[in-house]
Amino acid sequence: MRKTGDNQSYPVGHVHAETDYVDAQEQYIHTTPTWSLREDLTAEHVQQLHAINTAVRAGLKYKSITLPQLRRALTSQQLQEFAASLVDVHEPSEVMYGSGMPDPLREYNKVLRTADFAWARFEALPTAKQNTTRRNKQASSTLEDRAISLYEDAVECLRDIFSSAQRGDYGAGMYGELVVWMDRTVELDSQTFGDTVDTNPYAMPRVRGSKSRYAQASGLPKLSKRIKREYYALIALLVAGCELAFVLPVQQEPELTTEEAMRLRNKLRMLLRKIK
Repeated sequence: MRKTGDNQSYPVGHVHAETDYVDAQEQYIHTTPTWSLREDLTAEHVQQLHAINTAVRAGLKYKSITLPQLRRALTSQQLQEFAASLVDVHEPSEVMYGSGMPDPLREYNKVLRTADFAWARFEALPTAKQNTTRRNKQASSTLEDRAISLYEDAVECLRDIFSSAQRGDYGAGMYGELVVWMDRTVELDSQTFGDTVDTNPYAMPRVRGSKSRYAQASGLPKLSKRIKREYYALIALLVAGCELAFVLPVQQEPELTTEEAMRLRNKLRMLLRKIK
């Protein structure tokens, strides 16, 4: 390696290209905020800013932002807006997964975890030639058979769950929820279901959100209730802090053109006719 005048190290024999020179490297433009700081802060405002900073620091350190912290940092109006943001649906996937895992699948997860544990014990057995004694071979065969038997129990459990959903035992709509919550497409015919799923950890259907290394979809395309709360708490705190500390520009609503106003009036007339 050799150093050059720009304090960069290059291997011997390196042929300089244009991108090695500072003038040819990508330039980053940093925009300076144009908001000015407020000069008329009261003691109450300063106290609120301290409370906001404390809560934001807690959130950035992956600590839970408590309700008392929010009450000290936010006004009553801001607290109401924060509460409303938790109820509102912000992503389409929240409609699909927002109600949480269907209860019938919890029993399936329990049976499947037992089978995975047995399979992990089987895989942990030594496989080197010096360790493949007759006793070890027998133990390996016993553990493998035990794991496969437990996977068969899991398949039977899942088939019972889907069969019950098809009959409507869990109420209307449960069958569709079960399908959505599986990490892969499975042939769900109650008569042939057990024959279409291999009894091994790689082929077993998993519930979305599973942390298993065999899962095809390791996470849910949604915000959990806890993460959603922390996320919108930070947003509420940052907005409140900016409103206190800076003189923010007033955004004026653009005036409607004559054509837009006419279109809105026509839509309103049509709605009124439908109501009548």
